[in-house]
Amino acid sequence: MTMDHQDWADTPLEDKIRKHIRDVQNFPREGKLFKDIGPILVNGPLFGDVVSHMAGIAARRNVNVITASKTQGFILGAAIASTMKVPFAPLYSTVKWPHDTVTPGKPKNRRWSEPDRRELHVPATADIKDKNVCIVDDILATGGTMAEAIHVIKKNGGNPSVLTLAEIIGLHGRTALTLLGIPNIDSIVKI
Repeated sequence: MTMDHQDWADTPLEDKIRKHIRDVQNFPREGKLFKDIGPILVNGPLFGDVVSHMAGIAARRNVNVITASKTQGFILGAAIASTMKVPFAPLYSTVKWPHDTVTPGKPKNRRWSEPDRRELHVPATADIKDKNVCIVDDILATGGTMAEAIHVIKKNGGNPSVLTLAEIIGLHGRTALTLLGIPNIDSIVKI
């Protein structure tokens, strides 16, 4: 069954997003399920609506800086920052950024950190001290990557909040981030 243009226009954004998140079995390794937002990225009108919606949420929080730590987050974060006309401060692992970075050290509680995750760094040129910094990502799962990003932002004097396209409810990432003292956690859809 296909939708005509009017039906699609009347479909809530949340439903459009759910319809376009693709499940990829056994990726990145056996037994894992990867939630792929690629179908959203290649749909120009939908991607534009997603970016506008997420930018509106960030603007209501008086965000001064957008940041992200992975490819999908970089794509969403840079587009949101551009829409809002605020800086985008990408978080890099040491092996992927050749310039000076600020290294805050590992968080003491690594409970939610991904085992193969490298330490995140903020570029030394990023001004996040005393700024409202919104950490953007595509999917909130266990909260491991977000916990690392929150640690980096806090250690560099920023006030972090979290904004994701989707949240996997059964993995309890929101609970993990709430325990880290993050009051502003938003996801457009819950899956």
